Amino acid sequence: MRVLEAFVEVAPYLPGLFAGDCAISVCDTEKVLIYVPGKRIKHNVKPGDPLLPASAVGRAITEGKRMVARVGPEVLGIPYVARAVPIIEEGRVVGGISVSEGVEKEDHLFGVARALSETMQNAMAMGEELAAAAEEINRLIDNINHLASQVEKEALRATEVVNFIEKIAYQTKILGLNATIEAAHIGQRGAGFDVVAREVRRLADQVADYAKIAAEVYNNIVLALEKLKEDIKQILERTGDQTAGTESLAACLEEVVNTCDGLVQLALELRG
Repeated sequence: MRVLEAFVEVAPYLPGLFAGDCAISVCDTEKVLIYVPGKRIKHNVKPGDPLLPASAVGRAITEGKRMVARVGPEVLGIPYVARAVPIIEEGRVVGGISVSEGVEKEDHLFGVARALSETMQNAMAMGEELAAAAEEINRLIDNINHLASQVEKEALRATEVVNFIEKIAYQTKILGLNATIEAAHIGQRGAGFDVVAREVRRLADQVADYAKIAAEVYNNIVLALEKLKEDIKQILERTGDQTAGTESLAACLEEVVNTCDGLVQLALELRG
């Protein structure tokens, strides 16, 4: 039995070797010798019909090599891939065989894989943006922390000034008291001096009161700055953890994207 005749004999059994729906066609150089239709893939071809030169098997016979043609759902209602090879006997092409296999599942797989890949790429881009934003937040918080430290130092210097003013106010009040005592010693002649001494004491008391208020304000500022620095420290720790987390997430997403790309490539290969 020659090779071409052998293919004609085994053609009816070949569909059972494929997982999906398929149709088998065996032709010589002029006509169709046998056609085995699938459940949905039916080309309305019968034995004896002339060979179509533009078909996959016609091109395989004409060019003497393997041919693959993808056909959309507009022809038979479902997409399929036709694969054909020439049948060679004693060094010459005597015919060809083609398998038309449905690729609906493969197309669906490709669509899902492509959508998943695009989604993961978007997620990866968002992860990178989050990581960059976290780094920028850390930088800004560092600047705020530095400014808070500077303000705290200035507040401490202001406290020193207040202490100095309190000291002057106290000494001025003492001088006023001494002046009052001296004015009392000299009697009527010191009456005017006594008025001045009382005014000096009054001003000294006011300065001392304002100095106390200022000291309280500065103390509150220092306490607020210390609380601010503590809050900033906690924020830095948390944002540092988030930065590490977003970087880890970006790395994981990159691996998923690579896997999705491989899945897309596999789906493309399955589509033919």
